[in-house]
Amino acid sequence: MDPEETVSDNLAGEVDDGVFDGFDNEAEANGDDVPLWMSTGSLSKEELDRVKTETSRDDNLALEESPVQEKYRQHNGGKKLQSKLQWDVDATETGGVNQKCLCQSFSPDGRMVAIGTTGGLIKIVNVTGDTPSLRGNIEAVKGNEIDPITSVKFQPCVAGSDAQQNLLLACTAGGKLFQYHSTTGQLIWKSQEEGNKLFASAYLCNGKHFVTGGSDSTLRIYDAERRKRVTIFQKGGYRTVGHTSNIYSICGHPSDPNVFCSSGWDSCLNIYDLRSPVPVASTHGPYVSGDAVDIARDNEHHIVTGSRRTSNTLQLWDFRVNKEPLNYIKLQTNLPFKKHESEAPCLLYGARFVTHGIFGKPCIIAGGGGENPLARTFDRELLKNTGTLIAGAPVYSIDVHHDPNDEEKSKVSVLLSSKLQLFQGLSVDKAAPKGRGRGRGRASVKTMSLEYDIRQSKVPPKWNKH
Repeated sequence: MDPEETVSDNLAGEVDDGVFDGFDNEAEANGDDVPLWMSTGSLSKEELDRVKTETSRDDNLALEESPVQEKYRQHNGGKKLQSKLQWDVDATETGGVNQKCLCQSFSPDGRMVAIGTTGGLIKIVNVTGDTPSLRGNIEAVKGNEIDPITSVKFQPCVAGSDAQQNLLLACTAGGKLFQYHSTTGQLIWKSQEEGNKLFASAYLCNGKHFVTGGSDSTLRIYDAERRKRVTIFQKGGYRTVGHTSNIYSICGHPSDPNVFCSSGWDSCLNIYDLRSPVPVASTHGPYVSGDAVDIARDNEHHIVTGSRRTSNTLQLWDFRVNKEPLNYIKLQTNLPFKKHESEAPCLLYGARFVTHGIFGKPCIIAGGGGENPLARTFDRELLKNTGTLIAGAPVYSIDVHHDPNDEEKSKVSVLLSSKLQLFQGLSVDKAAPKGRGRGRGRASVKTMSLEYDIRQSKVPPKWNKH
């Protein structure tokens, strides 16, 4: 069957009500039982202006309740992060259109990275072995139309599942949705969200659903197998809580297939559960303009956010929402991204938890652009800077592949506007002797040192099949 014929013409605007069965009763489904704290309405212009440059209203209280020792909040300088995997985009590859990288995603096995570009092209890159290679280009947007790829996400592989492997979801600023088989380049499905500009997407952890978000402030949940929209979380308003501006980041919970969080330009961080018609928790604070929200695998109550502003850019949150008096997400601390007050600001576009030992021990990595484009790592325990990557160009995306069976196969990729930096094969030395002093918890560090210049290469004439 021609993949073009797999398009669901009635998908945009139609909801399959028979699929979603999460609400416990009719009152809950109609929103009649919305808690009072969720009925606060949207932010005023003054409040929006304030949260763009300042931290959230609960920051001071949270820091007073759980202060961070000053010696841990100071930068120690941090070592310079080294990586030489270079991915330069060839401007002549698609008829002279200047291709800049915007988003990326590791495949579930960590063997490939998909990169979305401003010219509607998806690049599939092999990152195994000692030599990375271009597997092929997927021309999602054809002809002279300019429709940037704003989000790419691989579908998770679940043990025992019969689902097709290496499926890639892609979204565009024009509201288009595509699903490709990444190893062959075959189009599996496509659709259009009318009147919406898509900026974010994410699969939930079991791979059975995916979520999209964009300019209309609405979150749409799709059944990944049937490729049908099953429910939506509406835009916020006077009597409802929800997003009120562009949504730029969506992150699924690492172990609960019903839970995900999202954030964007409305300076709201919301937690959703498919079994609830409204957000189960919400707070004001982060001003997110990229894929800069992540939930930790090793501590699933922790969320990190990166904000596109000049102060309080990197924040750590606790979302155990069963605490009194309200189900607000609690700010744990503002991580000191700037070394000193006179340093030029870095506006963050990406932030991730690194739970394995790629940088010596579990950490947080974040990066961005502006006057001072760079990426930095922070120790999860001491909350201090441990490394800096001087990017020289805006950092638009950061992704992490965690291999549970072999830490040396785990990877971190930092995507610049025209370059990919890859860190691989750094693992904690498990044989380090136990005891006091510097000998405890040492890490053996190996960095991938490779270069790949796409300007001097050609797209493979045929796709390489497994």
